[in-house]
Amino acid sequence: MPELSPEKTLLLDEINNLSDQMREIASAIFAEPELGYQEFKSSARLADFLESNGFKVERNLLDMPTAFHATCGSGEGPNVAFLAEFDALPSNYFPGYVVTWNVDSDYRYSLHDLSTGEVTPLYAVSLAGNRIALYAQDGSLKVYDSDTGALLTDVNAGTIGDDQRVTLDCEEDGFVWMELRDADSYEIAAIRVYCPEGLVSDLSSLNETYNYLGYLTTDANGRPLYYGTRSVPGSSYATGCDVLDETGNVVMQGLGSCYSYYDNSLNALPDHVFVARRGFYYGWMDTDGNWLYCQSIFSSVNADDELGY
Repeated sequence: MPELSPEKTLLLDEINNLSDQMREIASAIFAEPELGYQEFKSSARLADFLESNGFKVERNLLDMPTAFHATCGSGEGPNVAFLAEFDALPSNYFPGYVVTWNVDSDYRYSLHDLSTGEVTPLYAVSLAGNRIALYAQDGSLKVYDSDTGALLTDVNAGTIGDDQRVTLDCEEDGFVWMELRDADSYEIAAIRVYCPEGLVSDLSSLNETYNYLGYLTTDANGRPLYYGTRSVPGSSYATGCDVLDETGNVVMQGLGSCYSYYDNSLNALPDHVFVARRGFYYGWMDTDGNWLYCQSIFSSVNADDELGY
């Protein structure tokens, strides 16, 4: 690495010295969002920070209460200008980063690195528990711990064309479900699942077999299991449900339905357990097909002796 000039070294030292203060300001602005032209707290924080570091601050610029102009230096040498605007809506925050939602843009989200100022356009964002998955336009798929900011997954998922749209489903156990759809018809073109090591499953070919595919849970070895619903022969409305392993092979069939509780449910399921209906019973089932708890579909949900599941 080439040796930095004294000027660049001085500049980097100053940035490092002020980085904690700048992070605090960025976090405070995010924590107290304000409407357009009413960013009184945010404007004051920035103006006070600049003023305390030797800038001459002109507030209420052009009779706009939240606008200000800050200058410093002797006027000798080149002039450097920095224009700052509040033009994106914060969507998510985790240590060191802010995700914003872009109202008028070719891409829906942006990732802002609060340390470097780098802005990365994103295809899609998904959250689950303390996990946040980010799929960037450079093809990278990253999962962060939203409590600590630690990078958990960093793989290349490839880029997509202008004629496609993508949706993500981040799972708390570290897997990311990705669906690519046609932008016009919205028909599914590909289904892929990723983990920290890269691509786990490509289930695209199963679209011809199942009406719907989704992520279910993990087995006792921590490997992902999926579910697919299909029409029942001879019936115009009934559906059946299969449980699939990471290669797309059926490991359990004959279920009327199966699904996981929502991540924020008060009745969170144990590990490697899902909700299922088989025959005239429904309840909690493990990944070996054993009931942990079940009750008849004819049971009254209002009965005092029926606690539900």
